[in-house]
Amino acid sequence: MDRLRQALSEVTWAGNQIEALRDEYASKIRNSDTETAKKHRKQAFARMADIMDEIEDDLLAVGEARDELKTLPDIRPDEPAIVVAGYPNVGKSSFVNEVTNARNAIESYPFTTTAVHVGHFEHDHIRYQIVDTPGLLDRPEDERNDIEAQAVSALRHLADAVLFVVDASGQCGYPLPAQLELREELAAQFDAPMVTVCNKSDVSTEVEADAYMSVTEGENVDAVLDTVVEAVDWTPDIPPSRND
Repeated sequence: MDRLRQALSEVTWAGNQIEALRDEYASKIRNSDTETAKKHRKQAFARMADIMDEIEDDLLAVGEARDELKTLPDIRPDEPAIVVAGYPNVGKSSFVNEVTNARNAIESYPFTTTAVHVGHFEHDHIRYQIVDTPGLLDRPEDERNDIEAQAVSALRHLADAVLFVVDASGQCGYPLPAQLELREELAAQFDAPMVTVCNKSDVSTEVEADAYMSVTEGENVDAVLDTVVEAVDWTPDIPPSRND
C-alpha cells in the first residue's frame, strides 16, 4: 500500500509538470514564427518524455495495482449478504451452486490463500449476495494466518447473516463436536444472526439445527433459503415519492 501511495504521488507530480510545460510552450509557440515554433514543440515533447521516463516504474506499479483490484470480489454494500461457513465437504459449495446457478453465475475471486465465491439470487424482488469462503471459515481461528484473519474481519463487517452448514453423518471427515465448536467460535465473532443447517439429512439428522436439507437429494433447499432470508430481515431503502 505504501508503494502504491508513493507511485500515485509520483504520477500526480508528473501530470502537474507536464501541464506546466504544456502551458509554457503553448505560449512560446503562439508567439513564434513557424521554424521557431517547430523547435519549441520538439523541446516540449523531449522534456515531457524525460518526465515520463522518470515515472516508468511508478506507472508499472499503478498498473499492477489496477490489475490486482480487478480480482477483488464485486460485493455491493447496498445489497444484503449471506456468508456461508462450515467445515470442508459439508455441502457449502453445493448449496451455493444450487441456489445461484439457475439465477446467476457464480464468480470466483482470488483472495488470501484461496478464493471467495460470490453468487446472487433474488427473493421477493430483493437481490441477495451469497458468499462461499473455502479456506477461511472452515477451520478454527488459531489455524488461520494473519492475512486470513484480516479477511475474516472483513467478512464480519460484510455479513447480514451467517449460514453455518453441518454434516451430522460425519461423512465430511470431521467429527460433529468439532463442527459445533467451530460454529460457537464464529457465533462469538460475528454480530450477524447465524442459521445452523444440517445438510445430508437423508443420511443423518442427529444434531439440533434451525433447518435440515439434502442438497444432493434436492430436499428442503428452498426452505433453507427462506429461513436464512428471514434471518437477514432486509428492508430495502425506498426513495420518497415526489408527493412526500
